[in-house]
Amino acid sequence: MILILLGPHSEKIADDSYECCTYDPPGDGSCFYWCIKHLVNDLTNASTANLRSMTASFIENDPNLRLFAPQSHATNTNISISDYCASVRGSMFAGDPECTAMMALCCQEIFLFVIDTENKTYWEKSYKFDDRNVSGRIYLMLFDEEEHFQGLYMQKKTNPHDQIKEFSSSDETAQNLFRKYIETSTGGI
Repeated sequence: MILILLGPHSEKIADDSYECCTYDPPGDGSCFYWCIKHLVNDLTNASTANLRSMTASFIENDPNLRLFAPQSHATNTNISISDYCASVRGSMFAGDPECTAMMALCCQEIFLFVIDTENKTYWEKSYKFDDRNVSGRIYLMLFDEEEHFQGLYMQKKTNPHDQIKEFSSSDETAQNLFRKYIETSTGGI
């Protein structure tokens, strides 16, 4: 029996009753936003364009991200904040500034497994602020070479509609289960 902490309550999950699953979003350049929309219960009705706009507005108004975001641009580190945010609203791939902004907007820690399929390795990255209250944690995978995000969640084997998408940020059980899932499902990484 495994105990998974879900926000304010706990649920006991038998090892054989739930399975780790992935949400594979469209590869349209908004895969990060599709994953957020799928995993965060409060955002299921938001459009990816709306999530992009919310993210860009947050970056524009956060003093730290205003400085950091343009410097993180893949091809132009001298880009202005307004041009950077226009790219976010458009089709720019989500990177560290966008993950940080979305974490703050949805009050969820974003825990990311970055998969390097070429070198058969992965590393972990967490987006959270110590001074911001988060209501839980969501899990994503990023396939580095393809620049493609996928969402991670748990689903009851006997009822696919019974899903757990948001987890307690203090619970390491789900994280360990997802680690094991990644190591076995990606060919022994």
